[in-house]
Amino acid sequence: WQAKNPKAHFYLGEIAMGRPNPDPEKTPVFPDANYEEAVIHHEESLLLGIEEDAKLHAKDLERAARARWMLGNYEKAVQHYLRKIELYPNESFFSRYWVAMHYFGRDNKPEESLEILLKAPEYASTPLEKTYLFRVYNIIARLYTYFKDAENAEKYARMSIESTFEGNRDLDAQVAHVLLGQAAGIKGDFVL
Repeated sequence: WQAKNPKAHFYLGEIAMGRPNPDPEKTPVFPDANYEEAVIHHEESLLLGIEEDAKLHAKDLERAARARWMLGNYEKAVQHYLRKIELYPNESFFSRYWVAMHYFGRDNKPEESLEILLKAPEYASTPLEKTYLFRVYNIIARLYTYFKDAENAEKYARMSIESTFEGNRDLDAQVAHVLLGQAAGIKGDFVL
Protein backbone atom coordinates (compact mmCIF):
# COMPACT_ATOMS: atom_id res chain seq x y z
CA TRP A 1 0.00 0.00 0.00
CA GLN A 2 2.92 2.34 0.63
CA ALA A 3 5.41 0.93 -1.88
CA LYS A 4 6.50 4.41 -3.02
CA ASN A 5 6.68 5.91 0.47
CA PRO A 6 10.34 6.47 1.42
CA LYS A 7 9.53 6.42 5.14
CA ALA A 8 7.91 2.98 4.82
CA HIS A 9 11.13 1.64 3.30
CA PHE A 10 13.24 3.46 5.87
CA TYR A 11 11.39 1.76 8.72
CA LEU A 12 11.50 -1.63 6.99
CA GLY A 13 15.25 -1.11 6.76
CA GLU A 14 15.37 -0.31 10.46
CA ILE A 15 13.44 -3.49 11.24
CA ALA A 16 15.91 -5.47 9.11
CA MET A 17 18.84 -3.96 11.02
CA GLY A 18 17.28 -5.13 14.29
CA ARG A 19 17.99 -3.77 17.71
CA PRO A 20 21.45 -2.38 18.30
CA ASN A 21 23.73 -4.05 20.80
CA PRO A 22 22.98 -2.60 24.27
CA ASP A 23 26.70 -1.95 24.64
CA PRO A 24 27.49 0.12 21.53
CA GLU A 25 31.22 -0.58 21.83
CA LYS A 26 30.62 -4.31 21.40
CA THR A 27 30.55 -5.91 17.99
CA PRO A 28 28.52 -6.61 16.08
CA VAL A 29 26.65 -3.36 16.59
CA PHE A 30 23.51 -4.97 15.14
CA PRO A 31 23.75 -8.63 16.24
CA ASP A 32 20.48 -9.78 14.64
CA ALA A 33 20.70 -7.77 11.43
CA ASN A 34 19.60 -8.99 8.04
CA TYR A 35 21.99 -6.73 6.13
CA GLU A 36 20.81 -7.82 2.68
CA GLU A 37 17.22 -6.82 3.52
CA ALA A 38 18.40 -3.62 5.23
CA VAL A 39 20.30 -2.55 2.09
CA ILE A 40 17.25 -3.13 -0.11
CA HIS A 41 14.99 -0.92 1.99
CA HIS A 42 17.44 1.77 3.07
CA GLU A 43 18.62 2.31 -0.49
CA GLU A 44 15.05 2.25 -1.80
CA SER A 45 14.12 5.01 0.64
CA LEU A 46 17.09 7.01 -0.65
CA LEU A 47 15.86 6.56 -4.23
CA LEU A 48 12.30 7.55 -3.29
CA GLY A 49 13.29 10.89 -1.74
CA ILE A 50 13.79 10.42 2.01
CA GLU A 51 15.97 13.57 1.94
CA GLU A 52 12.85 15.67 2.52
CA ASP A 53 13.16 14.55 6.14
CA ALA A 54 16.74 15.55 7.02
CA LYS A 55 16.86 13.60 10.27
CA LEU A 56 15.73 10.36 8.63
CA HIS A 57 17.90 11.02 5.59
CA ALA A 58 21.06 11.32 7.70
CA LYS A 59 20.22 8.12 9.56
CA ASP A 60 19.28 6.36 6.32
CA LEU A 61 22.65 7.17 4.75
CA GLU A 62 24.42 5.86 7.86
CA ARG A 63 22.37 2.65 7.97
CA ALA A 64 22.73 1.96 4.24
CA ALA A 65 26.49 2.49 4.57
CA ARG A 66 26.72 0.27 7.66
CA ALA A 67 24.79 -2.55 6.00
CA ARG A 68 26.91 -2.32 2.84
CA TRP A 69 30.07 -2.30 4.98
CA MET A 70 28.99 -5.42 6.85
CA LEU A 71 28.33 -7.16 3.53
CA GLY A 72 31.85 -6.30 2.37
CA ASN A 73 30.68 -3.80 -0.26
CA TYR A 74 33.07 -1.11 0.96
CA GLU A 75 33.06 1.10 -2.13
CA LYS A 76 29.28 1.55 -1.97
CA ALA A 77 29.44 2.04 1.79
CA VAL A 78 32.05 4.77 1.34
CA GLN A 79 29.81 6.51 -1.22
CA HIS A 80 27.00 6.67 1.36
CA TYR A 81 29.36 7.84 4.09
CA LEU A 82 30.82 10.56 1.85
CA ARG A 83 27.32 11.76 0.99
CA LYS A 84 26.50 12.00 4.69
CA ILE A 85 29.71 13.94 5.35
CA GLU A 86 28.82 16.36 2.56
CA LEU A 87 25.20 16.92 3.62
CA TYR A 88 25.41 16.53 7.40
CA PRO A 89 28.92 17.52 8.48
CA ASN A 90 27.90 18.02 12.13
CA GLU A 91 26.87 14.35 12.27
CA SER A 92 29.89 13.03 10.38
CA PHE A 93 32.15 11.65 13.11
CA PHE A 94 31.65 7.94 12.41
CA SER A 95 31.27 8.49 8.68
CA ARG A 96 34.70 10.13 8.67
CA TYR A 97 36.12 7.32 10.78
CA TRP A 98 34.91 4.56 8.43
CA VAL A 99 35.91 6.36 5.24
CA ALA A 100 39.38 7.00 6.68
CA MET A 101 39.67 3.37 7.75
CA HIS A 102 38.80 2.30 4.22
CA TYR A 103 41.25 4.72 2.61
CA PHE A 104 43.96 3.72 5.11
CA GLY A 105 43.44 -0.03 5.19
CA ARG A 106 42.14 -0.92 1.73
CA ASP A 107 42.62 1.81 -0.84
CA ASN A 108 46.18 2.89 0.03
CA LYS A 109 45.17 6.55 0.12
CA PRO A 110 47.05 7.86 3.16
CA GLU A 111 46.75 11.54 2.18
CA GLU A 112 42.98 11.29 1.74
CA SER A 113 42.65 9.30 4.95
CA LEU A 114 44.53 11.93 6.94
CA GLU A 115 42.59 14.80 5.37
CA ILE A 116 39.19 13.36 6.22
CA LEU A 117 40.20 12.12 9.68
CA LEU A 118 41.81 15.33 10.94
CA LYS A 119 38.36 16.96 10.99
CA ALA A 120 36.62 14.10 12.82
CA PRO A 121 37.45 15.15 16.42
CA GLU A 122 35.62 18.46 16.06
CA TYR A 123 32.42 16.52 15.34
CA ALA A 124 32.64 14.16 18.33
CA SER A 125 29.61 15.21 20.34
CA THR A 126 27.97 12.06 21.73
CA PRO A 127 29.44 9.98 24.57
CA LEU A 128 30.06 7.08 22.16
CA GLU A 129 31.87 9.32 19.69
CA LYS A 130 34.03 10.68 22.48
CA THR A 131 35.00 7.16 23.56
CA TYR A 132 36.19 6.52 19.98
CA LEU A 133 38.48 9.56 19.92
CA PHE A 134 41.48 7.52 21.03
CA ARG A 135 41.02 5.34 17.94
CA VAL A 136 40.84 8.38 15.65
CA TYR A 137 43.95 9.92 17.20
CA ASN A 138 45.69 6.57 16.89
CA ILE A 139 45.06 6.36 13.15
CA ILE A 140 46.17 9.96 12.71
CA ALA A 141 49.40 9.14 14.60
CA ARG A 142 49.91 6.08 12.40
CA LEU A 143 49.48 8.19 9.29
CA TYR A 144 51.95 10.80 10.51
CA THR A 145 54.39 7.98 11.28
CA TYR A 146 53.97 6.79 7.70
CA PHE A 147 54.75 10.32 6.49
CA LYS A 148 57.77 10.38 8.86
CA ASP A 149 56.38 13.44 10.66
CA ALA A 150 57.68 12.61 14.14
CA GLU A 151 56.28 15.72 15.85
CA ASN A 152 52.69 15.10 14.78
CA ALA A 153 53.02 11.33 15.23
CA GLU A 154 54.06 11.90 18.83
CA LYS A 155 51.39 14.55 19.39
CA TYR A 156 48.54 12.34 18.21
CA ALA A 157 49.88 9.19 19.89
CA ARG A 158 49.87 11.12 23.18
CA MET A 159 46.36 12.40 22.45
CA SER A 160 45.27 8.81 21.82
CA ILE A 161 46.69 7.69 25.17
CA GLU A 162 45.22 10.68 27.02
CA SER A 163 41.74 10.24 25.55
CA THR A 164 41.26 6.62 26.60
CA PHE A 165 40.68 5.18 30.05
CA GLU A 166 43.53 4.02 32.25
CA GLY A 167 44.36 0.37 31.80
CA ASN A 168 42.72 0.11 28.38
CA ARG A 169 44.15 -3.05 26.80
CA ASP A 170 42.56 -2.43 23.41
CA LEU A 171 45.00 -2.96 20.55
CA ASP A 172 44.73 0.71 19.50
CA ALA A 173 45.72 1.80 23.02
CA GLN A 174 48.76 -0.48 22.85
CA VAL A 175 49.69 0.72 19.36
CA ALA A 176 49.72 4.32 20.61
CA HIS A 177 52.68 3.45 22.85
CA VAL A 178 54.44 1.75 19.93
CA LEU A 179 53.87 4.92 17.88
CA LEU A 180 55.57 7.00 20.58
CA GLY A 181 58.57 4.71 20.22
CA GLN A 182 58.53 5.03 16.45
CA ALA A 183 58.32 8.82 16.69
CA ALA A 184 61.37 8.80 18.96
CA GLY A 185 63.14 6.56 16.45
CA ILE A 186 62.32 8.93 13.58
CA LYS A 187 63.91 11.70 15.67
CA GLY A 188 66.95 9.50 16.27
CA ASP A 189 66.33 9.12 20.03
CA PHE A 190 66.81 5.36 20.24
CA VAL A 191 67.24 5.35 24.02
CA LEU A 192 63.74 6.79 24.48
